Amino acid sequence: MVTPLDALQVSGSITSGSTIGGEAGGILNLATRDSGTSGEVRFWEGGGLVAKILSTMPNGNSGSLSFLTAATNSAPATRMLIDNAGNVGIGNISPAYKLDVSGLGHFTGLVDASNFVATSSTATSTIAGGLSVAGSGGLTVLQNGNVGIGTGAPGKLLTVGGTTRINGATNPTEPSLSIFGTGGNVYNNAIVSTITNDNSYGMRMRMGNNGFGYLEGGRPQSS
Repeated sequence: MVTPLDALQVSGSITSGSTIGGEAGGILNLATRDSGTSGEVRFWEGGGLVAKILSTMPNGNSGSLSFLTAATNSAPATRMLIDNAGNVGIGNISPAYKLDVSGLGHFTGLVDASNFVATSSTATSTIAGGLSVAGSGGLTVLQNGNVGIGTGAPGKLLTVGGTTRINGATNPTEPSLSIFGTGGNVYNNAIVSTITNDNSYGMRMRMGNNGFGYLEGGRPQSS
């Protein structure tokens, strides 16, 4: 080094077993004069390189920062990268988003996003708790399996709060709506009821496996 450009300028490596800095703070500059080259901070243990932070500069006005760690008996590999646009890649050295993760992720707290897109056509998305879509007036799935449409507190396997319409096929070969009962009594295999505000039946239709049905009204709801 003939003409130093800073208070201390070293051409080559520096090995330090202590802190570089001072009580008032300090700056450690790792600079290169050539585009395309890099500055590194290396971490050694027992004579082996176990991790490093690498800065690459494809041109004089931009750069990226890579974090590398070494598995047992292996050379350090890139685990995380911050590119010159600020995108962060974990397990991905070419991040296309602000956070781009290749592999599994685990969160123990709230994940807040404006939208969610599942792109796999083969994977199964699993939600351990309940599910709420568009608030209480939208779709609700409780942990017990009850599904509500237009209600946030479904009391049955399917509870719809509002008008329901079922459009059948133009030339149907199957019923547009099928109701299957599990009772052994031929008159009680399936029941369709209207229930008033005082929890009483307004109209009731029973259908058995012999095709018989009848209407009855005005009786308290039974369990």
